[in-house]
Amino acid sequence: MKATCIWQPRYWDQKVLISKMDVRRDKCYVFFCCDRNKPDLYSYDGSRVISEIRVGTNGKIPCYEVPLDWLQSEGDLTPELIKIRDAEYAKYKKTFLKKK
Repeated sequence: MKATCIWQPRYWDQKVLISKMDVRRDKCYVFFCCDRNKPDLYSYDGSRVISEIRVGTNGKIPCYEVPLDWLQSEGDLTPELIKIRDAEYAKYKKTFLKKK
């Protein structure tokens, strides 16, 4: 199972930007590394995303804007995904949560 690591959902419009490269025509997985309100592993139907959502961009790469309510909780993260989450959160803190 391959899970895509996303820093945070886009709450202002309730969407998750997922790289076009990470969406396949089967069950896909995503987890959030910088949003402690969404601690689980989530899944979505890649076929539905590909057929119903136009490809947009996050400013750098082609992305699908997947509605948050399309995500289904799959339970707790595996130890491997927790390591990835913690490493990405450290990058996030270093970049955006600098002390003034």
